[in-house]
Amino acid sequence: MKRPLTLVSILVSLLLCLSACQTSAAPDTTLSGSAAELMPQLLDALDFETFDEPITNDNVASYTGLTSQELAAWVQEGQASQAAISVNPHLVVILQCVDQAAASQAKEAIAERFDPYRWICVIPDQVFVADSGPYVLLVSSDDDTARQMAERFVALAGPDTAEPDVFFKSSEL
Repeated sequence: MKRPLTLVSILVSLLLCLSACQTSAAPDTTLSGSAAELMPQLLDALDFETFDEPITNDNVASYTGLTSQELAAWVQEGQASQAAISVNPHLVVILQCVDQAAASQAKEAIAERFDPYRWICVIPDQVFVADSGPYVLLVSSDDDTARQMAERFVALAGPDTAEPDVFFKSSEL
């Protein structure tokens, strides 16, 4: 009887030691909240007026290049902000996706299909897309504003956030 008790206590001790050595994975992002809550935090450095609205089935293609089916499958909520005066080719979109895999798919689709020529008389200096956890950021603007938005996103999302994927630069035309 003493031998099985000793064996059980050794196994319990071993399991406790092993479970104590495991570390939990660090979060992929420090971002939290809805897209509508995050947008003002991203835009606080801007020095011009913007018009903000939610991403819907009616405007998702214009703002992101995504289809309404992709919006329904990948995105919980999205928010768009564009310059109130159309002489500034400025657009910021933040999507809160259902998970990190959906964010990765959305990021790839946006980079392939977003139209940087959506403005009639002007084009942005650059367009980039970035992601962190379940969030995707699209910025289409002048170089200074795009840099500010990228820096702000990294500041909010954490230092492990990857560099933005710049997929359009007007200087390379």
